[in-house]
Amino acid sequence: MDVSSLVDISFLLLIYFLVTTTLFAKEQDMPLTLPGSGLASELAPIEVRIESDNRVILHAGQPFAEEVGATSDGRELPRLAEHLALLRVANQTVELDVAQGADYQRFMDVLNCLRGEGFDEIGICQH
Repeated sequence: MDVSSLVDISFLLLIYFLVTTTLFAKEQDMPLTLPGSGLASELAPIEVRIESDNRVILHAGQPFAEEVGATSDGRELPRLAEHLALLRVANQTVELDVAQGADYQRFMDVLNCLRGEGFDEIGICQH
């Protein structure tokens, strides 16, 4: 049985799918800087918490925390971006606390929002 035409078609399909596949630019590669012995920011860090039900909670030094992303929100987090734009100070760090049952996609959405607002120093922990 001659399978040479089957092999040709398989390679053509493989090449077609490789060429037409696109990556989301904002999720390709985010640079990672490990903590070093440099001077730490004198400001208290902004705390962002992702709950196990995918709610996003912002605690930025106030005595109260505010929900800035509900479970039903889409991938964009406009309330979080709005609050971060108001809180943005040079060299300020963000601590991202992720609950055990939180979705990976929600984690990436929050990271994309933080990077979009210009926060370069992000600490990540899990509770």
